[in-house]
Amino acid sequence: MLHDLATVRSGMPAARRAVYLNAGTWGPLPTRAADAMRARIDGVESSGRIGSAGYAEFARLREEARAAFAESMSSAPERIALTHSTSGGVNLVLGGLDFEAGDEIVTTDNEHAGLLEPLAALARRHGVVVRVAEALQASDPLDAIVSQIGPRTRLVALSHVLWANGRVLPLREVAEAAHGAGAPVLVDGAQGVGAIDVSPEALGVDAYAGPGQKWLCGPNGIGFLWLADGFEQQFEVAAGSYYTRDFRSEGAPFWPGARRHDGASLSSSGLAGLTAAVGFRRELVGWSEGAAQMAEVRERCVGVLAEVPGLTLQAESAGAAPLVSFTLDGRTAEDVVEQLEQAGVLARTLPGLDWVRVSLGYWVSDGDLERLAAALRAP
Repeated sequence: MLHDLATVRSGMPAARRAVYLNAGTWGPLPTRAADAMRARIDGVESSGRIGSAGYAEFARLREEARAAFAESMSSAPERIALTHSTSGGVNLVLGGLDFEAGDEIVTTDNEHAGLLEPLAALARRHGVVVRVAEALQASDPLDAIVSQIGPRTRLVALSHVLWANGRVLPLREVAEAAHGAGAPVLVDGAQGVGAIDVSPEALGVDAYAGPGQKWLCGPNGIGFLWLADGFEQQFEVAAGSYYTRDFRSEGAPFWPGARRHDGASLSSSGLAGLTAAVGFRRELVGWSEGAAQMAEVRERCVGVLAEVPGLTLQAESAGAAPLVSFTLDGRTAEDVVEQLEQAGVLARTLPGLDWVRVSLGYWVSDGDLERLAAALRAP
């Protein structure tokens, strides 16, 4: 499915303007996604947003975006709730579950603030104990995580892919251990969806939250929460709204499936852009094909970086998502990132770690990797 790289890059101006190695924060927006957003804004400006036709169009855009997220997850659309972000999805689950003082939640030592801050709030408000598994650099992350699961475990909440070094956690085995203890599994999929092949159903987890703006290359402010069949009924609707119930049916029942947990009234232009970005990935790249391409780019990047004097890789040796982190002798990460940006290479630092991280999309060329290495060698 993967078209030639020149065709892919022709549809991503930002990936041509600079060496774009920061999809783990925001992916490059395809032109067709930007065009879809502009068309939606132009349409509501000229024709308005309300009336039967306007409302039907808004509803259509929501369902198309729901289907687009479902496609990226090898899922049925009814398993998807629409949110504004990964954190929005995480908070829907954490806010809907019942917790008591002394309940335990197991997480890892390399979680994003989008999960850590909601967990900290539960600790403050309800006396929940957050148990942290040292998974980032553990020789056996599965043992590190499972060893924290015990009789007080109420939930396991962790990333699919650790955001510092791309380590892919063994979620199927984690889920088996958690379920054996009677605890569901909530996954932060921010560095998973779009970067590697993802099927939450196959992984056996209960909830999987993700964004549209990272590896899916959609706009900011659009995200999703995938819920296993039936799990939507096992926690309270934490952000009840107009989207919670079917008000056109007698008794205004909850919507079936995950839809009852739709957590936000989302920008219709953003919904249009997300759907177009997913279409770009499907038609020009493919899902498994794109994941395989990024795995190959990562392998080449590791080889290129290994030849840079004074550089130390802080990355998995194999089997990781397309994230690579490193340090450079005698240089802070902030200094390195600034030097890279001046050379037209976009990377980032990691809070709490003096590491530089590059995120390797399917649009990255060998020339991009050469520019990265050259910029790092420059005095």
